[in-house]
Amino acid sequence: MKPRKKTVRGKKKYYTFDVCVSFTLQYTFTDKEVELDMEGSEGDVEPTHDALVSLEKELDEYLSNNYVVSDVQADCESRSLIGCCEDL
Repeated sequence: MKPRKKTVRGKKKYYTFDVCVSFTLQYTFTDKEVELDMEGSEGDVEPTHDALVSLEKELDEYLSNNYVVSDVQADCESRSLIGCCEDL
């Protein structure tokens, strides 16, 4: 009996791109992570720069588990506020 010849299949090609992905997510900041919005109306608040940097790092760490992440940017304005609640 002749040995069976191995079938040679074409190799798959894989193409890697930098893909810019944009999405909006809801995130809750503590009262220590917000400040008055100097450009907004009286009483308007927005996340502090440090709070946004911390969120960027958290998202980068989470996404980097499955993807090569080169840049994460978080931005938020007071007009994006959904609501505010207090602990009971």
